[in-house]
Amino acid sequence: MGVAADALRLRLTRAIRPDIGDEVDSHLHSWLLEKAGRLHRERAPELDAILGTRCGDSQQTLSSRLTDAGFEPTWRKVDMVHDLNTPRPTDAPTPPELVIVPFETRYDERTWRAHNDAYAASPSAAVLDRESWQQHATGLSSFLPGASFVAVTPEDDVAAFVLTVRDTDDDRRNDAVLECVGTRVAWRRRGLARTLVAEALRACRTNGFERVRLQADSANSAAIELYVKLGFIETGRGYSVLTRRLKASGNT
Repeated sequence: MGVAADALRLRLTRAIRPDIGDEVDSHLHSWLLEKAGRLHRERAPELDAILGTRCGDSQQTLSSRLTDAGFEPTWRKVDMVHDLNTPRPTDAPTPPELVIVPFETRYDERTWRAHNDAYAASPSAAVLDRESWQQHATGLSSFLPGASFVAVTPEDDVAAFVLTVRDTDDDRRNDAVLECVGTRVAWRRRGLARTLVAEALRACRTNGFERVRLQADSANSAAIELYVKLGFIETGRGYSVLTRRLKASGNT
């Protein structure tokens, strides 16, 4: 996940069939921890490493296993959904020096830099290099440029953005996902997130989507309040992120 705050970030991701036994699950858990230690030693032994993994609210066994391995809850993601049959949200005024435009390829690198600036202080976000950026949103086959927007400065730089993808996790509905919403530090508290999300919701509705989903940090009460005002509600499918720090030189 890149390097931020002088630490290498490593995300542990697991997917296991529900009929697999606990012994296999335990082996997978141990293998992930071992692999993370090796990556730390290979890539940045001079830095501390922060291991991060998610645990659904209903995954009590996994939560206990992670706690026993030294992981601690760090933050919680709230899953929210907006029914596009609800009334159209109200925009906030856009600062007169900015222009809101649909995403275009020529803004890709500037959006990448804006993303890293916007999320630099967030422990739950990856600091992306150019290659990993292509795997994050704009390079995905599910990316929806027509429902993604950027706020552009007079210098043609990106001040804020909303990037939208098609939901590929649920074939039963025609859902879109607000993959990431961000505003560079210098442009915050001007209503840009509200305006951009409202534009994305309208574009999704125009393109025939039924619902729009997103995930928000439970500690970011201002963001959750904004999404509620725009018509989002919690689904109850949230999850916690747990982290464990590995000391420099690879010692655990």
